[in-house]
Amino acid sequence: MSREQGPETPTVEEPDRAEGGEPGGGGRLTRALLAFGNRLIAWVRRRHANRSPRTERILLVLAVLLFIVVTWLGFRTMPDVGRPVRWGVVALAAAVGVPLSTLLNAFEYRLSGKILGHRIALLEAIRVSVLASAANRLPIPGAALVRIGALRRLGSGFGKATTATAAVGIVWTGTSFATAGVLQCVAARWILGLTFLGGGLAGIGLGYALMVWRARPARAVRLTAELLLIELAAVALPTVKMLVVLQAIGFDVTVAQSAALAVSIVVAHATGFFPGGLGLREVIAGAMSPLVGLPVSVGLLGTAVTRAFSLVMSLLIAAIVLIPYLRGKKASAAAEAVGPPVPHDD
Repeated sequence: MSREQGPETPTVEEPDRAEGGEPGGGGRLTRALLAFGNRLIAWVRRRHANRSPRTERILLVLAVLLFIVVTWLGFRTMPDVGRPVRWGVVALAAAVGVPLSTLLNAFEYRLSGKILGHRIALLEAIRVSVLASAANRLPIPGAALVRIGALRRLGSGFGKATTATAAVGIVWTGTSFATAGVLQCVAARWILGLTFLGGGLAGIGLGYALMVWRARPARAVRLTAELLLIELAAVALPTVKMLVVLQAIGFDVTVAQSAALAVSIVVAHATGFFPGGLGLREVIAGAMSPLVGLPVSVGLLGTAVTRAFSLVMSLLIAAIVLIPYLRGKKASAAAEAVGPPVPHDD
């Protein structure tokens, strides 16, 4: 994806019968999906083409300042819990949670490749996922752009790569809201629960429709079921991590409350304005806290502490995964520069 591609708005290629079969749901659904896909692809390309390093630096500074302010406010307004923070438990949650999250992201990327007929090795999927996580530190939909670019290098067109990536992301969003909604209903928070559940089911349905558009209906059902299993794990992981961190800080919270706070991850990442949702995620979690019967400081502190420890672990994983890869590329480039050995007579 480069600026040389021009400012024209691309259109989504029609479903290819050889690759995906007939589009499901009839002509009206197909036209709606084409319109949605065209807008989605145009938005992604526009965000990429209009990148401004100066604006990105300004947004990064603002995000860091916002993160510092909300963290300070969280500690200032933190109620007296009567017991010390167990920092070792917080560190352990990050040490276990971040590698598992990277692995689940790799499974997501592999499945987006399956939608388009690609077979992606697990190690390659992990490398792309680490790169995507690093790109998410920019105030653009960085992870999506990295995954789309990786799928394009495998031979898929921009439209197909964007659609497959969007389908996975939308199902992740829908699963997060639907799971939180079910748990809120169990906790008798019916209005919040039903709102979350309805929005989540709509997101899962849209993701499935995009898969039917790119794959045969029977195959789309299998892929959607596989993706739902991945996303359920991807939703359970931050929910459990948030629960463990908040308990370690000293707050007694329930699984339903933790799941509601974890929704802030989805909302913050969906904006694409602040790098990795930095600061914004904490604000959203703080605003969400009173809706589930928690002080604002719980959401602020829980997300801020989780992010700080997870960032350290993410940097360590990036070093482990990417440094050998970059060294290998450098060695390959040096070998190509030298050229093949010149035959000689003994």
